[in-house]
Amino acid sequence: MKSFFIPSLFLSILFLNACSEDSFQQVKEIKLPAHQRLLAVQAIFSTQDTVLELYLSHSKSTLDSDPFGFIEGAAITLSSGNGTAVEFSPTKDSVNGIDSRFKWDAVPPPGFFLPGERYTLSISAPGYTTLTAEEIFPIPPDIDLIHFEQNATIDEYGDAYDQLDFELKDPSGANFYLFTGWERDTSWRTIRENGQVVGRDTFEFINKIYLSSIDPTIKGTRFGLVLSDEGFNAASRKTVLQRLVTRYPPPETYDFYFLVSSISKSYYQWMLSVEKAKETDGNPFAEPTIVSNNINNGFGVFALTHTQQFRIKKQ
Repeated sequence: MKSFFIPSLFLSILFLNACSEDSFQQVKEIKLPAHQRLLAVQAIFSTQDTVLELYLSHSKSTLDSDPFGFIEGAAITLSSGNGTAVEFSPTKDSVNGIDSRFKWDAVPPPGFFLPGERYTLSISAPGYTTLTAEEIFPIPPDIDLIHFEQNATIDEYGDAYDQLDFELKDPSGANFYLFTGWERDTSWRTIRENGQVVGRDTFEFINKIYLSSIDPTIKGTRFGLVLSDEGFNAASRKTVLQRLVTRYPPPETYDFYFLVSSISKSYYQWMLSVEKAKETDGNPFAEPTIVSNNINNGFGVFALTHTQQFRIKKQ
């Protein structure tokens, strides 16, 4: 009895000590390195652009809760390998609710973007390290439109989808593609004078088309559908995309615009990483996502896209 009592008493004391509050928590001081503010830019340019627009701010530390600031006195240049350059100026127009002080623009000369040419973006500002980035302008995508069918399929929820079939002819080497679309739409508002309805004012606006695909190699992002030629390099590929019919009943006659863009690998990776970061944001069980970056001495994305636009008209 004695030999059993002493070990039992020892184990009880050990258990009580192990279950104390201090056993489940420990305070460690972590010294974060000082944050060096660097320039942050989003510069995405296309052959469709008559005005080049970019957004400029700065990086923030992990614990910085202050809003992003505006960059004053920046010198922004986009230059080509043949020596032609354009200078950006602060814009005076806000867009999509974004403060215009983030936005800079420039008007490129005709024929500024040439396939295979290397372009360099340089941004300097007082108090910041000069930011640089380089991209080669891609060759145009080779597309043959095959067939467009209105209300081609209906999903399990009863939503109708138009279907677009086309052939993508891929050149040799690593190539990447972006699929987007838009349409013009009209709406109206009532005109009143002294509380009386005196007429209607009709206005036109541009609607973004949300494309989808059941092809697992075509990935959806908030920027559009993206595709790598990893599985069909230097070959032709039939591609099927769908667009949700959002107007009920659909109009008898309408047209929309389908855009296919050749893009760089860095832009492809950036779009996928942004999408992944948005999906995991606020999820304590998800692994943090590092957004892809092709900027030297800064953060963000510099991308050039060669875009082909096709008008799809339904009679």
